[in-house]
Amino acid sequence: MKTGFFSFCLTAAVLILSAPKPVRATGPFLNLPTYYGRVDTARVVLEIGQSFVEGEYENSTVFSFETGFRSGERMHARMQILYPVLRRSGQYNHGYADLLLSAEHRIVGDSLRISGLFFRGDMRIPTGSASLWPYAGESLDGGAGLEFRRLSEIFDFHCSATYTLVGRKIEEEFYRSENYALAGVLLGLKPFRALTIDFSAFAQVFRNGDYREVYLLAAGTRLKGGLDVRLSGGIDSGDSVERIWNSMIQIGITWRFPGTLKKKRDPEDAPPGTLSPGDTPPEKTTP
Repeated sequence: MKTGFFSFCLTAAVLILSAPKPVRATGPFLNLPTYYGRVDTARVVLEIGQSFVEGEYENSTVFSFETGFRSGERMHARMQILYPVLRRSGQYNHGYADLLLSAEHRIVGDSLRISGLFFRGDMRIPTGSASLWPYAGESLDGGAGLEFRRLSEIFDFHCSATYTLVGRKIEEEFYRSENYALAGVLLGLKPFRALTIDFSAFAQVFRNGDYREVYLLAAGTRLKGGLDVRLSGGIDSGDSVERIWNSMIQIGITWRFPGTLKKKRDPEDAPPGTLSPGDTPPEKTTP
């Protein structure tokens, strides 16, 4: 089992390492396999991922580090940093890319705070060099929209629509970036208790007329100790000058930390003979 898994990862890495040509891409890299974050009642979530990305003219390996946390009853925020390693013209270029921020505010939902209608905001902070395009573009981008989610023990459903304003518009032959709308949908099935299979699709429409579609398939399992493991793959079906990548394989590990303390037991819920805090034990009497 372990040997087969590592052989699969090694094969994926070898397949994407081909001689690249000058980069072409419309818009920045969004790391769509993690666009819909892990949703549960955990207070803090940490995730580490590695992506093998095969592009039209280049290939890269991307390490991602993400933390998510709840703030209050309605707000959930996520912060993600990417570290890409790109191979271009026989040379390697690597470094920290842009900082990705997102937050969801629950408008209406259930008592568990995991299903309902959410206001979603996304921001891209230019912390990386433009030489790492499309993972960095020296542009401050921000957008907002709505996300609806319905989660149950059998299936998960997400759908969203957002619009993003790009701070630095680019209309060059190899680097093209413009304001865009992003619509996405995810359907997750749980055939077994510890296994989840997700299918997601995204449509990205740019103001300059460019258009891309991305399709992803993922499988994840939940282990003991709040640990999740996920394997996903996908394709980018835009035109050759619009695609950011052709295909991708991503491996992710997630740690979940509980966010709620054990509820104090009410005195009336205590079993017979149990003392509540502050009660005085009855005096023993001899017959």
